[in-house]
Amino acid sequence: MTNIHNLVDNLHLEDLQNETHPSIFDENEGYEMLILRLPVILDELEVVSTGFIITPDNSYLYKRDEKKFHSLGNRFEAPYKILDSMVDELLKAFDGYRDLLADMEESLYLNKAADSFMNRWLKLKRNIVRIERILIHASLTMDRAIAYYEKSYNFPLNHYIDLHEHLERTMRSATLQLSKLDYIYKFYTTQMNEKINRSIFVLTII
Repeated sequence: MTNIHNLVDNLHLEDLQNETHPSIFDENEGYEMLILRLPVILDELEVVSTGFIITPDNSYLYKRDEKKFHSLGNRFEAPYKILDSMVDELLKAFDGYRDLLADMEESLYLNKAADSFMNRWLKLKRNIVRIERILIHASLTMDRAIAYYEKSYNFPLNHYIDLHEHLERTMRSATLQLSKLDYIYKFYTTQMNEKINRSIFVLTII
């Protein structure tokens, strides 16, 4: 462990310690640093950066709470499994946003939009915009890592391509949901304008 600490540049240690450091793949003499910043959808949207140091014969996960490197025992398979699990959780959690959006859309069709509609819309819009932005950077970073390692011995190319595709799929889904949110907003404002116009008309008659 001491050797790894001595190998890694102090500025990179600071990057690894940063809980929300942007996604980055950095090539250095003797090692590469991979940090992937991903959304974590809980009750509130959170963002977590996971950092690895990859050497010619091993990889290390940086344990932020302990300020230590944890040896993973191999160069590529272990980092893949850690990141794949996180991306799978993101894919599943993002389904909740799609369901919420579908419920909001249905309430408009039934003309039963709740008073809290706009607050819910704004929160959803803010979160999905943030998710899309984070995944754009994560996808580009993964793409650079794959391009760098694809000819390396024992690099599980198909696994990492699959991981990249999951990032891209979630990013495309976020883009689609943003389009739906814009449509819902226009539909909602049209309904509200019609209600206001009817009220003005009734008041004019009275």
